Amino acid sequence: AAIRYVRVNKKSVNSAAKEHGIPEPTLRRYLRKYDDEIFPCNAGRFKPTFSEEQLQNLFQYIVAIDKRAFGLTKNQFAKVIYDYAENKKIPHRFCTEKRRAGRHFVEWFMQKYNLSLRCPEATSVARLMAFNRDLNELNTYYINISSFFFN
Repeated sequence: AAIRYVRVNKKSVNSAAKEHGIPEPTLRRYLRKYDDEIFPCNAGRFKPTFSEEQLQNLFQYIVAIDKRAFGLTKNQFAKVIYDYAENKKIPHRFCTEKRRAGRHFVEWFMQKYNLSLRCPEATSVARLMAFNRDLNELNTYYINISSFFFN
């Protein structure tokens, strides 16, 4: 009867569960069993802070920082997340006193994108230039090899 109430009358799963005295997860499970239609599940009273696209942008920004030989500590990473939310005027529940995201959000983000932040080492300008020189020499070598084999 509750399944018919949802399907035919187009009522919400929550209202059908309350009206028929059935736990909501049980009703959702039975609805899924009879149809592959996906029903939105309430994930609690809090809305996600960032959309999937914003999380992806944040991830790309962190990777870009890492590729430039600047490392981030967890505290700096939390401040970057907070600043991103503030600059984009995204409503958030981060600590405004410390001006950084919470430890749980940082750890969740790192787990979701398989990140590991380590203590960064100071890299001098001379060392960075040496990295670039080595890369340029290696790049020239591969260009010469490829022109030899493919021409």
